[in-house]
Order: sequence, then C-alpha cells, then structure tokens
Amino acid sequence: MTRTRTVAALLSALITSAAWAQPTLVVTGMISEDMTSDGRGVIGLIYNGAVGRYYVTRYFLGSGAENTGGDWEDGRTRASDDGMMIMWGTRNRQGMGGLPTSGNTPHLWNPATGVENIGTLPNGNKCDAFQNSANDISADGRYVVGGAYTERVCGPYRAWVYDTMTGEYEVLPVSVTQDGTTARATRADSISADGTVVIGYDENFSDDLGFSARRAVVWRKVAGVWEQTLIDPFGGELVAVSADGNHIVGRYSEDAMDLVFGTTSRLPVRWNWDGNEWVPQNLGGDTSMVPYAISADGGTVVGGQGYGFIWRADINGGVAMELNAYLSTLGWSIPDITLASYFGIAGLGVSADGTKILASFLDERDPCLMTGFSGIVDLTGSTPCEPVRINLDPLSQVNTAPDQVYGDTFNVFASGSGPLNYQWQEETSPGVWTNLADDNCSKVLSKDFDIKGATTSQLRIGRKTPSNWGGTYRCVVTGVCGNVTSAPATLALCSPPGVAEQPQDVSAAAGDTVTFDAAGSGGGLYSFQWRRNGTPLADGPTGTGSIVAGFDLPTLTVSNISAADVALYDCVITNPCDDVTTAPASLMLCLADFDGNGFVNGDDYDAFATLFDIADSGADINHDGFVNGDDYDLFAEHFDAGC
Repeated sequence: MTRTRTVAALLSALITSAAWAQPTLVVTGMISEDMTSDGRGVIGLIYNGAVGRYYVTRYFLGSGAENTGGDWEDGRTRASDDGMMIMWGTRNRQGMGGLPTSGNTPHLWNPATGVENIGTLPNGNKCDAFQNSANDISADGRYVVGGAYTERVCGPYRAWVYDTMTGEYEVLPVSVTQDGTTARATRADSISADGTVVIGYDENFSDDLGFSARRAVVWRKVAGVWEQTLIDPFGGELVAVSADGNHIVGRYSEDAMDLVFGTTSRLPVRWNWDGNEWVPQNLGGDTSMVPYAISADGGTVVGGQGYGFIWRADINGGVAMELNAYLSTLGWSIPDITLASYFGIAGLGVSADGTKILASFLDERDPCLMTGFSGIVDLTGSTPCEPVRINLDPLSQVNTAPDQVYGDTFNVFASGSGPLNYQWQEETSPGVWTNLADDNCSKVLSKDFDIKGATTSQLRIGRKTPSNWGGTYRCVVTGVCGNVTSAPATLALCSPPGVAEQPQDVSAAAGDTVTFDAAGSGGGLYSFQWRRNGTPLADGPTGTGSIVAGFDLPTLTVSNISAADVALYDCVITNPCDDVTTAPASLMLCLADFDGNGFVNGDDYDAFATLFDIADSGADINHDGFVNGDDYDLFAEHFDAGC
C-alpha cells in the first residue's frame, strides 16, 4: 500500500489531546466486526477450514474467545451493547417463510437460547440466494434492522425493523415521488439505542431531478409513527447513528457536497439533530476517510478506506486525521505494523466513551509475507495485560494439489496483548522441534519456494524441494505477557485410496435387515457412496418397501428387504487425492426361508400356506399387488431348490 501523505505532514497540524499513557493493543485473533459499548468485547468471525465455514465468535478481555456455534454466510455481524445478543446472516436451513433452504436469512444468538432463525417478512420472497439481510441491532438487543425482498421473486426490497420481544416485523415507510411512484428499494442499516432512529437508503427515479439512485434517508419514530427524512436527494450514504440518536455519520454525494459545502470532494460528514432538522457538519480530512462507526454520544468518529482515521472536536483543530498520525502523538510506535486495511475499512468500531478503537492492521515484519489482523487499541493505555490464547489451532490436512501461489497453508488464530510474535516449527525427529525460516521471498509461485510466513500467523509450504512435502508443524505465539504453543498439525502426503475391506455377498429372507461393510486404506479422510447396480443410493424409503440407512458411511444398512432389493451393491471410497470402487457384493433373497430362521423346511411351507389361504399381503412374494397362483408357483420353485 502506498501512502498518499506523510505522517510528518500530518503532525505539523495543530494537535491537542488528553494526557494519556501510551496506547496499548490487544489482538483479537479473528475477523473483527463490532465492539461492545465498554470496549471490552468484540464480535467477529473465525474460519474453520476443516468444515469450510466461518463461525460467529465473540471475544472478551479477561476471558478470551467463544464460538457461538452459528455459521456465517453473508452480511454484517453486530451485537448488543453488552455482547449478549448477536445477529448475522446465514442459510435459511429451516425453510422459514416457505422459502428455499439455500437462501440467507437473519439469525440471532444469545447464551440462553442459542441460535435462532428469524426468517423474513410475512410477504417475503427471494432474489437468487438472497432473501433477507440484517444490518444492525439496538443497544439492548431488542430491535434488529435490515432489508428483505417482498411480494415476488426479486420483487420490491423493503427496510424493516424486527422486535425480538414480539417476534414481529414492521416495514418502514416508503418514499413516493411526485408522480406517485413508490421507491423501488429501501434498506435499514443502523439503529439508535432506543430503536427510535433508523438510517438507510431508498432507491427511486425522480422526475424533478431526472435520475435513479440510492438516496440517504433517516426514519424517526415520533409519537409511535415513523417519519422519513431525505438527507441527500442526489445519493449519498449514511453508515452509523449514535446511541442517543442525535448524530449520524456518512457522506454526501458530490452534488450535495457542492451545494452544501462548496466542494465536490466526498469528505466525512456528521449530521446533528437540533430538535427540528438534521444539520450537516463537514469533518474535513480527505476522500479516503470513509466513516464507519460513531461513539454513543456522537463525539468520536472512526473509519477510513485503507488507512484509518479519527475525528474528535478536541484533536487536530476538529479536522479528521489519520489514526496512525494521531497514535504517534500519544507515543505509539510499533515498527512495520500499520493501522490500515488492504481491502476494506481500517477503523471498525469505537467504545461509548471514545477511548477504545477496534481497528484493522497490516503486519509487514516478515520480509516474505504481509499479513493482517484486528485488535483493540486502548487510547488511555489502561487495559491490563492479556495473556496469549489460541482461538483456533492449525488444522491437519492432506497434501493434494496446492495453490499455485500459496502452496499448502497452516493458520493459527491467537489473541492477547500485542503485537504478537509468531514462530513456526517443524518436528524434524520425534519430540524435536526446529524453527522454520523463509526462503526465496522474491518468488511468487509455490513451486519456487519452500517456506513463507515462518514468523507470521500463516505458514505457507511450497513445492520447491520434494522432501518438504509433508510433516508436522506447530506455532509458538509470544505476546507482551507470555507465550503459548499451538497444537501440532500434520501435512500428510496424499496417496490414492485403496480398499481395506470388501463388502461380502448376503443371502436373506424377505423382511430381513442386511448390512454391507467397506473400509478404505491410504492417506486422508474418506468419504463413502454406496451404490445399487451402479446407481448411487440415498437414505430413506426406496419406494418398494425397504429402507436404506448409511449411504455415506462405511456400513450400509437395508431393512425390510424384498425381491426388489436383489442386486449388486458396491461402494465408491474417496479421499482428497482420488477414489476407488469396491468389488460388488450380491444381495440374494431366500424366498423359501419364509419364517426367516435360516433353515428351509416344512415350517416355512406351513407359514406361507397359512397366509396364502387367507390372501394375506404377506404371501404376495412377487410384489405385484395380488396374492394368486403366481406367488404360489414362485414359492414352490424356491422351496424345491432349497432357497
């Protein structure tokens, strides 16, 4: 990332601040998205490569990280002020609202009830995979806001407020143009602490302005009725509202900036409620300073596309300034670590009192690999030292076809007072761990290096030297107050699977339960797919009276078998490298063993004749729906043959 301005130039500006101690940093060890009002808790995501999912996680100073068990698919992850209620978007697995399970809907979590799917609007619909998206939750966790598709597939998109106490959705008012056209889309993005101020956008065509665009709007609840105010008729966006509902941050469109402030530069703006209207305030700075969060009283604003920024009336003459520059004035100095985000927002959150900031960082200490992390910056330096904790250990894996750039990768997610230092090690002989070091930093492709990121949170193992293709690795993580060693993880050499156990032929009577067993050999985790006459099976009723269970397990079970189940059964065993198919095993039906005791004798004849004489369906052994001479002849044929 290239700086567009120097710290020295920024420091030449007038800067005033409280006489605080040097700021401290606590690394959260996850993708951080929201902060509790006291600045001691963070809500975010940790990616578990073993299952291929991001899990919603909360972190608290003094206790570490907790996996809520909720998996994330899309949208924002937000929490109540105390972090006891969390909202995010994931698959609608329960099919709420009669919509497909493949779409996404808002979910809530609290320690008492766990994960809850809140579905969508009563007339909700979908558009591709999207059904309903939540964007914010009120301070007390009662209200959630967002937007959902309604009426028909890809129909109108509508802003809503959901009351967690009543379980009811309320659609916010929709703007109407002079020709009576309602807004094509509205969305709610943030809500005040008491749930009476909501910000977002509407999208409409305006005859008087002659264009179609998203336009920044505010909804205020007055005497129980929502009132909508258009903030920017040309576009713009609002991103956050203060807890007291009196301050909003965002950006005007270029046209609105020109009309209001006489400049087309899209600088951060704070709108202040004076009791009658929203009064805009230009916070200054530059166009990269995209606001993202505001303190409870509206006195502190943070954000920043790329490099983070901060605005407070008492610093830099009330002009937004780069966070790195501001931290330098407080004595902050961590070489090769910059408060910045390579792709997104750097200033992610701020505590109610404005003294703690949730931020993204770029770590360039390892000469081969730049990594990122997020953490809590305590501007007062009063946070006690946090011990290093492992949030998620590196995961074992099978060496298959490595990424052409990254190679095979191991990640360790750790938290604690930082900056954190990492040292990856390899077990070079039983019980002996050797520190790894980077090589060939200038090479991009994994075929041209052996190790990258030996001193970062991500270890990359290349393919330059074949002897390095496999091993056991761990990471020693050191913080300001101690260190911890991760659990070891293995990179196994991948070999195609073999068959360690073949399924065996089975002979049984009608109505019996039979099993087939298979086992794989070779490296990696196995998956199984049982087949009948070459057709993949699935669990559940077959349609001919039998029931299949364990179609994807080492043991296949078929219960209540009949003549329709007589076939050849095999299993496709797959590991990350390849697959192999077992030899087929036959299921033979011994129709003559009518009583199922394993012997064919007069008892079987008597049992069949008893049912046949009364035309009982149990004597319908050819399963044509009738009890007649065809069944008698079929039984007699098998009885004479001994099975």
